[in-house]
Amino acid sequence: MKTKILLLVASFLVGAAAQTVPVGAPIPADMAQFFLGGWACKGKLASGKELDATLRFSSALQGQALEFEHRDTPPSPYHALALWTLDRTTGKLVAFMQDNGGGTRLFTGDGWKDGKVTLTDIAILGHAPFAERFRFERQGANTLAMYWEVKTPAGAWRLGDSTFCRRDPGARIEP
Repeated sequence: MKTKILLLVASFLVGAAAQTVPVGAPIPADMAQFFLGGWACKGKLASGKELDATLRFSSALQGQALEFEHRDTPPSPYHALALWTLDRTTGKLVAFMQDNGGGTRLFTGDGWKDGKVTLTDIAILGHAPFAERFRFERQGANTLAMYWEVKTPAGAWRLGDSTFCRRDPGARIEP
C-alpha cells in the first residue's frame, strides 16, 4: 500500500513539474521604463533624404519582453515588429524582427548598458547575416537616438540612417 501511495505522489509531482514553465529574466526595469510608450521621430537616410517615423514599445509576456513596433511615415512603406527579450541561458538581449518587406531577422546584444542598446544580426533560417545592427541611445529622459548601420566588406560600420525621437504619449501606429 505504501508503494502505491508513493508511486501516486511521485506521478503527481512529475506531472506537476512537467507543466511548470520556467520563467526567464524580466527586461530590466530601468530599460523598460525608458522605452515604454510612443515616440515621434525625425531622421535622415545616409543619402540625406529625410524620414519621419513612429516607434512604440509595450510590455509583453508578463514583463519578460518588450514589443517594439517601427513604422515610417508615408510615403515610406517600412513597417517592422520585434520582440526583445533576455535569453534565459546567456542573459543576452535577443530581438526577433519581422518587417513588411519579408525580412525575418534575429539580433543579439549585451543588453542595456549606460543608456544604450546595440543589437547586431546573426544568421537565421540558414541565411548568412546581412551584417547590420541597430543602436538605440538614450539622449535624455524623453529623447532617443536610433541608428541603423551596415558593415562594409572592410569590416567598418557605415551609417544607413539616423533617427532622433521624442517621447510622445499620443504617438499612434496605424494598421
